[in-house]
Amino acid sequence: MASPFLGMSTANIAVLTTNQLNSLTTADYLVLTTDQVRAFTTDQFASLQTKFIAALTTMDVAALTTDQVVALRTDQAAAFKTDQIVALTTSQVAALETRDIAALTTAGTAALSTN
Repeated sequence: MASPFLGMSTANIAVLTTNQLNSLTTADYLVLTTDQVRAFTTDQFASLQTKFIAALTTMDVAALTTDQVVALRTDQAAAFKTDQIVALTTSQVAALETRDIAALTTAGTAALSTN
């Protein structure tokens, strides 16, 4: 079955409920475009299960807004894979909260860069 995200407008994504977003599968999150990821409200983003955060592509992670990065829960930040952390921009790294950085794995912390 095709992902419900395929062809969905950013306006439609922005009005999905947190229950709708969390009832999807990891495979559904793999097909998101960067524009669709950026369309998530901070409340939507903060509600996502950690498996969905881990499923974001590095391009999706690099496209996160500052507000979305700030909205990360500690367990969501801990779910970032090393390649996702490497993809963070300088502005995104600066937006990470201390508790989120503390939740990263050793490899994740080592991957932080502001270059």
